[in-house]
Amino acid sequence: MTRGRGVSIHRTDCEIGASLARGHGERLIDVTWDDHSTGTFSVVVELKALDRSRLLQDVTHMLSDQQVNIVSCLTSTGPDRVSKMRFEFELGDPSHLEAILSGLRRIDSVYDAYRVLPGGGIDEGESPREAARRELAEESGYVVDDADLHGPLATRVVLHGYSDQVTEQAEEFFLVRVEDPYDVDVSGHTAFERESVQGHAWRAVGETAAHPVWPLELATLVALAGQPELWPVDLGQVEESPVPISLGHR
Repeated sequence: MTRGRGVSIHRTDCEIGASLARGHGERLIDVTWDDHSTGTFSVVVELKALDRSRLLQDVTHMLSDQQVNIVSCLTSTGPDRVSKMRFEFELGDPSHLEAILSGLRRIDSVYDAYRVLPGGGIDEGESPREAARRELAEESGYVVDDADLHGPLATRVVLHGYSDQVTEQAEEFFLVRVEDPYDVDVSGHTAFERESVQGHAWRAVGETAAHPVWPLELATLVALAGQPELWPVDLGQVEESPVPISLGHR
């Protein structure tokens, strides 16, 4: 059981799982997979390729040959003729994912393919400010101009544990002042996000103590809103998973 982030599954030969057993044994429980399960799980994969004729056709044919159910597809091609494709699909066997990624990488002109983990990030060619505005619009439907975005108030580096790896994420926090609560629009969510996000609500800062809210330094960030002379404050390096930093990261 992680600290406020749900359940994390580790194989018996996973070094992170072994470290957790030594330092946090009271939070571990034995689990087994249902060999007769017929369910599916959603995964988001992104690939990059040099644009060419019939590229999308070749990619979708490869995915169809792997018998996955494509839920959504988003493609774009930049002025440098680099094509970026993001697919969300349903997969019956999680162990099949690596074979799919390998197959995508073998397609002519494709030079990278990888799984996209949940969470926001900066797209290629974006500045942190542009990414913050886009993520705000996609996640909540609230559209702001650059002048409405203040900061960054603070920066930090966060370590997240995912299965057998620890990822390092550099973060910048911006401020947007909202005069009144608005009706959150989740139409920009992916199908995976619509399944995994359980709801949303407006809360006062004082209510965060009773409900886990990320970042954990939210109260500190709110206090900084009225002290622009201190921006940006370096919050240092923090962990938001049970994976020990001592195991290293990438």
